[in-house]
Amino acid sequence: MPTPGEHKTVQARILTYAQEIGWRYVTRAEAERRRGFTPNLTPHPNPLPVDGERGTGEQGERELVERARTASLYFGDLLHAKVREFNPKYKEAEAVHEMFAKAFNAGDLEAVMALYEPAAILAPQPGQVVRGHAAIREALRGFLAITQRFTLQAGNVMETNDIALLCSKWALKGTDPQGNPVELAGQTADVVRRQSDGTWLLVIDNPWGA
Repeated sequence: MPTPGEHKTVQARILTYAQEIGWRYVTRAEAERRRGFTPNLTPHPNPLPVDGERGTGEQGERELVERARTASLYFGDLLHAKVREFNPKYKEAEAVHEMFAKAFNAGDLEAVMALYEPAAILAPQPGQVVRGHAAIREALRGFLAITQRFTLQAGNVMETNDIALLCSKWALKGTDPQGNPVELAGQTADVVRRQSDGTWLLVIDNPWGA
């Protein structure tokens, strides 16, 4: 049976209580509309301070951006901030890729392995799948033997309940132990799952997703 996630155990209960005492939940778009913000406005590189009445034209738009930037947190943002305060381990799903790239570039195999669930699977090559920590560790050992630079560009994240799909572009350049040049690239189709402590771990590591 899956372990309840942060949303179910913390946020959902707070929202239920807020509704019981008479608060009404509105969407972020509705909250912005009520505050008079322009939701599709691109922030100006040099926003103006807001003093007194709103200006017009470009100045007015820049003032709107500044008002939105300095406004009080939305209720959802406040809940998220409190979750992070109560549980420092809480992360967003995409943090898995950030931590993976950092550990990989440091050559820290154990730190990389700490990002996998015990029964996770990895596709070290297209069409090849290995399962479990022992097999994954052995497969990754060869990649880490490359004197390399690994880059990972965060892409789309699709999340539902405690499962997320991470699609990020990656590139690996370097030399193997024999001095031969190595250059690989691809896009992930990784599945991660939120753990009971708010962290995320890889369930499916597919660097050849697209």
